[in-house]
Amino acid sequence: MDSSTGQAVEQTAGAGASGPDWGKVGEEICCPLCDYNLRGISEARCPECGYRFEWSELLGSRRNHPYLFEQARRRYVKSFVKTLVRNGEPGMFWKTLRPNMPTNRAGLILYWLICAGLGSLPAIVTILFPIGRRWWATVMSPRNGTQLPMWPPPRTWGLDFEQLLDRHADVTLMICGGMALFPLLTAGSLMLFRQSMHRAKVLPEHVMRVAIYSADAIVWNGVWIMLAMLAPMLPFHPLTPIMLYEIGVLLTIIFTTRRIAAGYADYMRFPDPVATALLSQFVVLLSLAVLWIPLFREMFLNRM
Repeated sequence: MDSSTGQAVEQTAGAGASGPDWGKVGEEICCPLCDYNLRGISEARCPECGYRFEWSELLGSRRNHPYLFEQARRRYVKSFVKTLVRNGEPGMFWKTLRPNMPTNRAGLILYWLICAGLGSLPAIVTILFPIGRRWWATVMSPRNGTQLPMWPPPRTWGLDFEQLLDRHADVTLMICGGMALFPLLTAGSLMLFRQSMHRAKVLPEHVMRVAIYSADAIVWNGVWIMLAMLAPMLPFHPLTPIMLYEIGVLLTIIFTTRRIAAGYADYMRFPDPVATALLSQFVVLLSLAVLWIPLFREMFLNRM
């Protein structure tokens, strides 16, 4: 920010909503949502996309978010954990993030891939645990007449757990696969509503930012599925793993809907953020239903 722009910031702050003195602003000032050139405009509202802002935000120097993963240059694990945990309070998270903060598409995609990988851990365990158990049993099998201990020995928790994984393997793989695509489906549905709300000029990276950070609840859904997989091994489990899977998916959609509503209200500053969030997740749910038709059919037949 040059000195002339700094003087314009001070004058704008004192003048309220009258706008900056454009004669003293040497650089181009664009809308952070749609990149529309705002030069000559006095109202703190973009005429192209309708985004309402404060002049001090746009005329001031662009700064990075204090912990956002996509902007991290070091301590990536710490940034990821902070972003994931603090996103649990969407009302606070989206108030600290502004569209004028630089976006990083590669960082967003990497955040989605990490969340998808963590959320898919139940599927990874389902595939690799039987392979690892059989390999270990082969390595520890008796050799040269010497009896070596096998792990796990027959009819222990290892074999029981393998049978349990195999019993619900198809369901686990389908749930984890759908949840891995969940952030992208959410982004796609929000893109559709961006067109219908005459906000087509909004830069797609902002929609992707809201969708991916809102849908990172898939990580906690993966933890829930892992616990659901272990439930039948408990002495008392009134709910089946399939029923627990359903609860996890429902909670993920509810949490994501709340986060999208907060993001569209505080970050994008769109009208009717709750309606947009509800309709977008309804579209996502229909998309998942199409992907999971075999799963729904199996669940229905098992309950007949």
